[in-house]
Amino acid sequence: ALRPSAEEAASAVAGEDAAATLDDVARRAMSVFLHLAGEEGSGEAMVAAGVVPALLGHLDLARPGPMRAAMAVLLRLAIAAPGVAGPATREACPAVGALLGALGSPDADLAQQSMMLLAVISQDAAVGAAMREGGAVPLIMGFLDAPSPLRQQQALEICGNLCENSEAGSLAMLNCGGLMKVVALLSARAVVVQIAAVRALGYLASGGEKMAAAVLAVGCIDTLIALLASPLEDLRENSARALYYLSLSGLCRGPIVNARGVPAIVMVLGSDSPATQKYALRALQQLCEGDAAVRRQAVEAEALPQLVGLLSSPDEEVKALSSYTLMGFSRDDAENRGVVLNLGGIAAFVSLLQHHEKTIRHKAAEMLHVFCDEEAGREGLRGCSGVPVLVRALEQALETRDHSLAGNLTGALAHLTRD
Repeated sequence: ALRPSAEEAASAVAGEDAAATLDDVARRAMSVFLHLAGEEGSGEAMVAAGVVPALLGHLDLARPGPMRAAMAVLLRLAIAAPGVAGPATREACPAVGALLGALGSPDADLAQQSMMLLAVISQDAAVGAAMREGGAVPLIMGFLDAPSPLRQQQALEICGNLCENSEAGSLAMLNCGGLMKVVALLSARAVVVQIAAVRALGYLASGGEKMAAAVLAVGCIDTLIALLASPLEDLRENSARALYYLSLSGLCRGPIVNARGVPAIVMVLGSDSPATQKYALRALQQLCEGDAAVRRQAVEAEALPQLVGLLSSPDEEVKALSSYTLMGFSRDDAENRGVVLNLGGIAAFVSLLQHHEKTIRHKAAEMLHVFCDEEAGREGLRGCSGVPVLVRALEQALETRDHSLAGNLTGALAHLTRD
């Protein structure tokens, strides 16, 4: 019934209403699909049945009624079943021109629905590329000056999606004056706009050295650091993300440190959000790498208790990042090793030897190898009954021929034989 050429199907659905047009029939079918798209399991069935390409056939500006109905179903489908709808949205690439055209439609509902749909499907890299090629960047930039906070928010979300890990997208945004507009919205009165602006800036910063230099030049690092103290988790998370991407550039690490960014980043390690913690941990790693003075700043800001505490996080990636970061603080610093030892770090690393993630087991073994080189570390290992755990972990490493893990465990046990 969605296919205008399928007259037999249209007649069957129309039933007794012989006067029903094919558009009428299509809208009725889409009304049913709109309800189904939100039902558990129905989204997968709709994608498998080929509903997406049938809906895309109705993205025609000359027929605004069916187009509105089709976009409503596509939007609900993309939100309710992202796992299966994601690949299907790539079929929307040829229809990007119609969606971009609808943004300028005098039909306010049609323009709004198009903006909402583009904000969702632009998360797909293929759709994002098609949008950039279709001239979306300058068009979307115009909406950043819209009087409606909702329009600004959606435009910022699209900007972020088009720039995420895309140097081409970030440079296109820079060349049309987008960076200055995004930075101006960091202090927007509407919180949803402010959050979207920080998110977009973070993805702009992921566009390589040129973008990092441009972000540094507009002077918004202090603003991002200040936002880490916001009571809103979304602002903290997106600010941490932006600072992480900026910390990847050697141009920005010094200014972040000089603006007291390290204590602010350490503070958000205590966030309740694993996403915020991950970006903060990554940023801290970048800033502290090979710089003893920066590590001292972090230690003075109480980074070590936070890092040891995160070793017991329920989030596996947070555990791994905490292990890596602690290694950087402890490998060549006896004083830091002593602090970690007093905080119960040895027991935490021993428990991680049985972790199901290989990378976490390896990092735990590497840390224990380092700690057992000193008498205090060996005493800490014995004090938490860690020696039998090391022996069992070594047996398992030998059985699985994990030579790297076995090497660190053997080294730790060898240190124990000094006593």
